[in-house]
Amino acid sequence: MTRSNPARSAKTSNRRAVAIVWILAAACVLAAGYRSTWRDFSVHAFNPRLSSSPRGAILDARGRHLAEGPVRERRYPLGAAAVHVVGYKRSLAVSAGLEKHADRWLSVPASVLPPLFDRRTHRPRDLRLSLEADWQRAAHRALGERIGAFVALDADTGAVLASVSRPGFAPEVLTHRFRDLRDHPSEPFRDRVRSGAPPGSTFKLLYARHLLASGQASFRYTCPGRIATGGGHHIRCTQPHGSLDLARALAVSCNGYFVRAAMDAVGGSPRESYRAVLGPDFPGEADLDDPEGRALMVIGQGNARVPPIRMASLVATHFGAHEAGARFRPTLVAEGPDTADPFDWSLPIARDEERERLAELMDGAAVGVRRHVRLGPRCPILGAKTGTAETPSHEDVAWLVGAVRVPDAGREGDAGRARTVAFAIVLEGIEGLSIQHTPRILERTLHAAVPACG
Repeated sequence: MTRSNPARSAKTSNRRAVAIVWILAAACVLAAGYRSTWRDFSVHAFNPRLSSSPRGAILDARGRHLAEGPVRERRYPLGAAAVHVVGYKRSLAVSAGLEKHADRWLSVPASVLPPLFDRRTHRPRDLRLSLEADWQRAAHRALGERIGAFVALDADTGAVLASVSRPGFAPEVLTHRFRDLRDHPSEPFRDRVRSGAPPGSTFKLLYARHLLASGQASFRYTCPGRIATGGGHHIRCTQPHGSLDLARALAVSCNGYFVRAAMDAVGGSPRESYRAVLGPDFPGEADLDDPEGRALMVIGQGNARVPPIRMASLVATHFGAHEAGARFRPTLVAEGPDTADPFDWSLPIARDEERERLAELMDGAAVGVRRHVRLGPRCPILGAKTGTAETPSHEDVAWLVGAVRVPDAGREGDAGRARTVAFAIVLEGIEGLSIQHTPRILERTLHAAVPACG
């Protein structure tokens, strides 16, 4: 009878345990190697194979290319005109804008198995935007060498037709001029469509909306030409305006009317009305607790900051075809991942009577703008408001926001149709009043983008 050797059995068990540990360790190493070598490296920035792999195109609303070709030879037909929206991808590690945020959509998908075993053909997907190249190019040329922004929206659908920021740069020169561009005082990398700027008198639209929502639109004021805000400070008007109601005050842009209403908190605190448009943490919110701070903010001075895209959206909610209680959202990505859309917020639609009344007020305020813009009868300006904001550097910021009705030419089956376009124009470093500068930008853009407006 054979007896078992306890020592030998224990030794054998130990060897098996060590073998199992080694096998598990080898499996972990192989898994990690696969992960770093094949799965992650298949989409990694330093994988040279991807620089020449097919990449999806970025298209405008009518299928025209805004970006095309593989990374190594990526081309941008609109150049600087669309760089802040489309972005750039100059290498596998350097990208921005939609090129970055929709990278997974545009790139060849990662293989589950190593290429040695996975021979399937992967095709990247195209990204289609709501932008229209005609509008984008026209607005860029209209701004010229000025520092500023132009944004235009379809007031009914929220589709972003143009989103232009100046100055910009051609994506092709980024590799050679990155440091110069990064350190330039004009901040060419900053997208001025989405960054806040002092809104000047266009901010009065927000307080007018507040007065309408609170049922205090009947407020009247007699303007003597200036008004004290406390601490020995005064805010002046261009002239004594006399007795004013809301419509007249907005039409002549009377500072005194809105300052008095804000200092007396007519209609209560405008905090919620402002939050509805500017978001819960808008700049200068703390100033609303101080009468003098409210006085400066209500006329778009002090700490007030508004992105042009939000002002254009506010206008769109009052001139577009919407239902009260719904929400308006500007959209840039028409076909592609929702997560890539940079405009991931929405505005509430006011009650019908408020919307109609503010549209009437903007119609009255547009009289001066209409005198400075030459447009054909098929392109009427429905409403507009200018604004000029002073800055500590004494380089003023000029605004023009409004809505215009234009023929929807160029789309198949849409001949004879028209659409309402809400817009916002901002110019930095101007001298004089906004009315002397911004209407020309609107006129040049419409003449080039919509020939029927010429």
